[in-house]
Amino acid sequence: MKPQTPPKPAAALRINSLLSSLGTQQRKVLLAGLIAFFLLLGLTTLLLAYYVFEPEITGFFQEPTSIFNPTQTPACVGSTLQIGDTTIHYETTWLSSDGSTNIPVINPAPAYRIGSSEDNYLFALTRTQTNLNLFNSLKGGEEAIITFDNCNSATFVLSVPQSGTPSNEMLLDHSTTWIIIYIPASGSSAGSTVRGELVEEIFKPFETAEPGEYVIDAEVSLLETTTSADEKTIQVTISVLNYGSVPFTISVDDVLINPEGIAPLSIISSEPSLPQEIKPGESKNIILEFPRPVPPTAVLKIFNIEYDLENY
Repeated sequence: MKPQTPPKPAAALRINSLLSSLGTQQRKVLLAGLIAFFLLLGLTTLLLAYYVFEPEITGFFQEPTSIFNPTQTPACVGSTLQIGDTTIHYETTWLSSDGSTNIPVINPAPAYRIGSSEDNYLFALTRTQTNLNLFNSLKGGEEAIITFDNCNSATFVLSVPQSGTPSNEMLLDHSTTWIIIYIPASGSSAGSTVRGELVEEIFKPFETAEPGEYVIDAEVSLLETTTSADEKTIQVTISVLNYGSVPFTISVDDVLINPEGIAPLSIISSEPSLPQEIKPGESKNIILEFPRPVPPTAVLKIFNIEYDLENY
């Protein structure tokens, strides 16, 4: 039997190029259309990518904003009053309509802050032997430190204790910010009162950093506010502590005063002059001079933290 001849492969199909069948003008139109299509496709891809990754892209080019860092600020447990070396946890109460204090007779707390004492801080200590011994040990010059729930604090220097409870004249004295601590009278005892003048306030900020913001690990203390002899300017003394690991700078743009009801006031001068770099672990006292605000109250703003000013 004659072997079968393998089939011949099919002849290759000749495919004419599309471009060869088009005229010159048609080729130009097709090429322009392809270019426009790919340009449109590229722009669409870029817009989609920007929409998806917009936070990362804008954060990369955004100028950092300075804020205080709350992450290293310790949480405070309850409010305390420290007198000398003794720390007392206190509760807050309010005056009754007749002016008397609402201090429980049964199981009272060691100390109460009277919450309607306007600008002054008024504290009543329960009449225990521990508190009596504490008062008897005071000679004048000791510090009293109030630490609030938010970790802010106020420090006062105490005078010599006096016999009796606070007088109306003492309670209504708003020439400066005072702390008044007393033990109520009982039976034949007239009670005892001690008063202290504010020397320092420390504010612990609790803002949260947003993406792109430059975090500042700082603690700012408001030390003193004084008025010039001609009553045209005020000087505000602050202490700035850098408790972080990188330096930061405080400049004239970071401080201003907002008087009540009028436009903000910019700084006139400072000692030392601003800007000042604060290195890690460093603390600097800075005296800021401003025009004296006409309204009786104003707000000092340092970075993004505000401090109430009064009696200037």
